[in-house]
Amino acid sequence: MRASRIITVVLLVVLLVAAVGLYADVRSLGQALVDFAWWTVVPALALAFANYLLRFCKWHYYLRVVGRPLPVRFSAEVFFAGLSMSVTPGKVGELLKSYLLKQSADVPVSVSAPVVLAERLTDLLALLVLALFGVASSGYGWDIMAAGTVLCGGVLMLALWRRAGVLALDLLSRFKYIGERRASLLELQAALFQLVGPRNLLVGTVISVVAWFAECLAFSVVLAGAGIDFPLSNAIFVYSLGTVAGAVTMLPGGLVATEASMVFVLVEVFGAASRSAAVTAVLVVRICTLWFAVLVGVGALGLLKHHLGKQGFGQVVRSALLDGGQGGVTSDGV
Repeated sequence: MRASRIITVVLLVVLLVAAVGLYADVRSLGQALVDFAWWTVVPALALAFANYLLRFCKWHYYLRVVGRPLPVRFSAEVFFAGLSMSVTPGKVGELLKSYLLKQSADVPVSVSAPVVLAERLTDLLALLVLALFGVASSGYGWDIMAAGTVLCGGVLMLALWRRAGVLALDLLSRFKYIGERRASLLELQAALFQLVGPRNLLVGTVISVVAWFAECLAFSVVLAGAGIDFPLSNAIFVYSLGTVAGAVTMLPGGLVATEASMVFVLVEVFGAASRSAAVTAVLVVRICTLWFAVLVGVGALGLLKHHLGKQGFGQVVRSALLDGGQGGVTSDGV
């Protein structure tokens, strides 16, 4: 990974720790951590893993839609390996999955990259659906919802309104970098058009709603572990809105933005918890979801070594980490 990206993540973590220290009294926070019911971490981790499994089902389904079905085991290894890139801006690092498919199964990046984009799109749509009722009842979060809706709408417009997409590409092709990749980008748009058609978009979004509902349940369990009596419907709202806030900022893993949003709504909007209890619950659930995903992804990367060999594996991972998807796609899909 480029040094600048590592530094960015480290600085965000430091900023998060500093913000926690300023917002919550350190002594009270320490006591809240001691009093936390740590056994609740087990069901929270199980629910987070259920989220990953359901999202894998969506990934596997979308690969079949674009005509690139894979054996279930290998498909799962590639999908879970992508989780290691969860702490990247907008999760663009999950394009590692495209590099892995190109290297090991000769699937062009121009075919697999739209699958990754469709995954992110349906995840964001699902979170917007889950947050909608809470926003409507509390009156808080309309700006975040609007940003997420505009983001989803822009992707859908360029994917479904092919003429607009081609026009935008023609304009951007004046830049040499885009012009050299015009053919593959048109192929990418065609694959995305197929993925976000009404039926496939609905299937993917429904799977995502169930998947993210599982993580909302994990948040509810963690809140109970922190001694916070909070209705499940409100927990769904807080978790989904916070995750949307992190997504629209495009910060690595949504760091700082997600945590700040969740704590603010818990303490300032609902008045449901003390600052120390809210911070404890949010930090624990982020460990059980975001950082657990990274750990699972690193394990899956290790399993993929037997497919690519040590040299090939190292090369593809270095390419994905250094390029971060910036290398684009060429006429042969690389």
